[in-house]
Amino acid sequence: MDLIRLSEDTKKKYRKKFKHKKKYNIMQYEKLIEPIIKTHTNITYDEFANKKKFDNEKLFLLRHDIDHDFETAMLMARWEHKHGLRATYCVLHSAWYYGILQNGEYFHTEDLVWLCRELAGLGHEINFHNNLMTLSLQEKIDVNAVLSGELNFLRSLGLKITGTSSHGDRLCRALNYRNYEIFKEAVGIEFGGQRIVYSSQNNHSARVGVSSMESHGLLYEAYDIAMDAYISDAGGAITTSTEIKQRHNFLKNGQEKAGNVIGILTHPVWWDFD
Repeated sequence: MDLIRLSEDTKKKYRKKFKHKKKYNIMQYEKLIEPIIKTHTNITYDEFANKKKFDNEKLFLLRHDIDHDFETAMLMARWEHKHGLRATYCVLHSAWYYGILQNGEYFHTEDLVWLCRELAGLGHEINFHNNLMTLSLQEKIDVNAVLSGELNFLRSLGLKITGTSSHGDRLCRALNYRNYEIFKEAVGIEFGGQRIVYSSQNNHSARVGVSSMESHGLLYEAYDIAMDAYISDAGGAITTSTEIKQRHNFLKNGQEKAGNVIGILTHPVWWDFD
């Protein structure tokens, strides 16, 4: 496969940019996780989605939206592996290190391939971090063609890709949609149901519900999973929410019979693991 090589100068530029965002360290991460792993069983999102029977277990799901800081994500993954943890790492296709989009097709980087294979080798799950609704509004892409192409590419690396996670792009808030709404199974009634989203900035529009999770071999979207407690560092502030409901009801595997489900979501850009 022909891959793009990122220059060291490019990487240095982004490292410098991310350095000023670091707010938390390894000790704080350990303190966050330690009480949970004493009482809950750590599993990946894929394992949760594939689970056929829930016997009142206490489960702990750890997820990382890699976004743009893939090098810190790798450091986190190695630390977790050392401590017997497995997480779901969400790879963002619109991130700078992922590749270049030309005429609706991605040309991938060596760093992306290295990252995915290293994460999988450490026992972590790879998840497709979906920013396709936004991309459709910006670039007028064929959502199904790009999704198929990227899932096929990632799976060709030997990765098991069974789920997506919706990226919270700024445009989502501005135009009142969510990226998971590309899927007919996940169209948000609370955002207006079946509709066309229009961007006055470039006169582009995109219809929700144009794709199907089932047809792409996807078992879950990250917001399919109900949680009793959900800890997130979104925006750089660590917050805890309780009684998180399913955003839609595609995942029907009796998860309501789980005893207690705790989820942690982090974004590596906020963490210093050097």
